[in-house]
Amino acid sequence: MRTDFKKNANVALFFASFMFLQFVILRMGNQAGRGFLPDGQQENVYIFLQIFVICGIVLHAVLNSVIKNDSAFKIISTTALVVCGVCSAYMLFAPIDTALYLAFTFISVFCLGFIAGKVYRGMSEYYASGLRAGVCMGIGYSAALLLQFLVQLQWLIKPAVAVFALASFAALGALFWLKKPDGETSKEQTDRVFLGKIVS
Repeated sequence: MRTDFKKNANVALFFASFMFLQFVILRMGNQAGRGFLPDGQQENVYIFLQIFVICGIVLHAVLNSVIKNDSAFKIISTTALVVCGVCSAYMLFAPIDTALYLAFTFISVFCLGFIAGKVYRGMSEYYASGLRAGVCMGIGYSAALLLQFLVQLQWLIKPAVAVFALASFAALGALFWLKKPDGETSKEQTDRVFLGKIVS
């Protein structure tokens, strides 16, 4: 019972960390181009943000199907996490009315899309392993939304946003490297568990 609780807590933390980063980064990304792009073009930034996120998810799906070595894929995912973190740190403290802010925004959301693919793939694996992934997603989403509301929307407390974002990046990085919850060690074995769950 205690082991299951710990595993489910890790899943909730995993999803909460991602959702908090997604909320914060997309909120900052929506400001990109203000004071730099003409009003008509700046309105298109939101559309391109979504396109870059989708492209990141697609890249994850392609690489996930091509790269069979689990450790190599974890290294790629961790690299995307680090790049996203560096770009997000710049976005948090830099002026928004520059071309560099715009460029870092698109790099950040592209990596965020890649991370999203990794996270949702992970949630599928957690579900396949028998954990209460749906409940964990609900708890994680609610916690992330409340935290983002308090530190970024209600009051813009940049140091607090930075601390919680750093903690979220660290949590994701650590959880990327954890052993699969069902004890599987390879992507192929996990695929079989997940597909078997769907078929049954």
